Amino acid sequence: MPTVADAVARILAVNGVRRVFGLPGGEIAEIMAACRRLGLAFILTRHENAACMMAGVTGEMTRRPGVVLATVGPGATNLVNGVANAFLERAPLLVISAQVATSVAPVLPHQRLDLEALFRPITKWSCTLTGKDTATTVQRALDVAVEGRPGPVYLALPGDVARMEELAPDPHAAPYQASPAIAPAASTSSAPRA
Repeated sequence: MPTVADAVARILAVNGVRRVFGLPGGEIAEIMAACRRLGLAFILTRHENAACMMAGVTGEMTRRPGVVLATVGPGATNLVNGVANAFLERAPLLVISAQVATSVAPVLPHQRLDLEALFRPITKWSCTLTGKDTATTVQRALDVAVEGRPGPVYLALPGDVARMEELAPDPHAAPYQASPAIAPAASTSSAPRA
């Protein structure tokens, strides 16, 4: 069965992403491997900020979201400069970082930060993947990055969620449809900002 990491990689590939930028870490190994299986190149950098800048420039040049991957804790926080730059420069960017596994998050303080809260002020949308409707959430993130005023979107991917089998979408949930414009007043994690 495909994993959540496979679902993320599949949506990236379907949307024309050909490369992701980043610095490896054990917590993002699953998504790196899923990307590699689908032919997406991983562009290794020496620092997460450099990877984020490169992905942001890719977004500016192609008008499609550039993609950057980072590991937990300091790996994710090293992205802040590049994400803020993308926000100010109106560069479509998808930022994906690992997060501490949900199974140990309540008891493990090591490298556990509220990354959604960290990125919320400098992104159009900030969300944590849970294993439910992964493909829809990633597609929404890519759409939000280019809608209206382009900019960065942040997705956290807990290590244990990345390895989970992708759960089938809720058959009773309304299907996601890209909206023509996102309301600028929306600023919560569940409502993207323009």
